[in-house]
Amino acid sequence: LWDNYDGVDDRYKYRIRIYNYSDKVIKLEKKGTLHGLKTKESCVITRQQYEQIIQDEEVEYDRGSQSLLERFLTEKSYQLFEPKVIVEYTRTPYVYSAGNVRVTFDRKILSAPPDDFFRKDIPVRPVLADGMGLLEVKYDEYLPGAIREAIGVGNSIHRISFSKYAMCREHSVI
Repeated sequence: LWDNYDGVDDRYKYRIRIYNYSDKVIKLEKKGTLHGLKTKESCVITRQQYEQIIQDEEVEYDRGSQSLLERFLTEKSYQLFEPKVIVEYTRTPYVYSAGNVRVTFDRKILSAPPDDFFRKDIPVRPVLADGMGLLEVKYDEYLPGAIREAIGVGNSIHRISFSKYAMCREHSVI
């Protein structure tokens, strides 16, 4: 969090991601910023591995087959990682194949305490005013002209840095 606030360029965070409160797919992700570019790698973990991580127990896994999990566990042990906040939001995604463009609209961005990840009735706090949302445009190779025009690049829209994680930490429910 402090690296984000201080504008440290080379930084990363780990997160665990689920969809719709389900344990069918649980992803461990490492998201980073390196020289202004975003990076992300992920692996799927089981509900049992998730519980072992959260309860600070020995995590069972196949050595070598889950290298991201192995790196996470090593770093967790010496950096004393612990859950800080749950970031919840409603996303509407769109994909444009030219340039591998992903446009997402995130609404109802909510902060929740790092309690039971799978509980639907966890106490939440909104981080944006009613009706506000976040438009994200991500692309790999280039931003096609049609997308550039549609979102008004060069007009009144400009790029800003926004971290849902940082906002949710600021608005966390304790």
